[in-house]
Formats: sequence, C-alpha cells, structure tokens
Amino acid sequence: MLAEGSLLTDSDLFAGDFASAGGTSAGPDLSGMFEAGLPLSEVERRHIIRTLHLTRSNRTEAARLLQISIRCLAVQAEGVRAAESAERARSF
Repeated sequence: MLAEGSLLTDSDLFAGDFASAGGTSAGPDLSGMFEAGLPLSEVERRHIIRTLHLTRSNRTEAARLLQISIRCLAVQAEGVRAAESAERARSF
C-alpha cells in the first residue's frame, strides 16, 4: 500500500527517505527532479546525460552509479545520440 487514501502524493512516495537528523520527516528536495508529466523516456535520457556529465563521461562509473551494465548504458547513450541528431536535423 503506497497511500492512505485514494490519491498518491509525493509525500507518500518519499516517506522516510528524507528524514532529518532529528528524526522528523522532511519533505523531499525536488531540485534536480524532472517536471511532472514528462515521458519516462525523456527522464531516462536526461538522467543518463546528467550522470555522464557527473562522471566526466566515464562510462564504467556512470553505469555503476546507474546500476546498469556498460552494454546497457552504451545502448541507451546511442539512443540519446540518435535523438539529438534527429532533433538537430529537424531544426534546420
């Protein structure tokens, strides 16, 4: 059971994950999160890009942080590159 009532809220999803040192539950830090309604494929794409940036393009470290295989990361990164190429082609 994720929620008390029929509606699921961010506090239901993040309950206990953001407890402060004093033991009281603090709200989630939503900075760096993605806007509601964004397709999961776009969230995944942006997260991969941010992680690669964080690791200075170290694919082994990025895959470790993302908890995926290097091969999976390579496939995802290829998809990111293809989407960016298609976007650039549309803008001309």
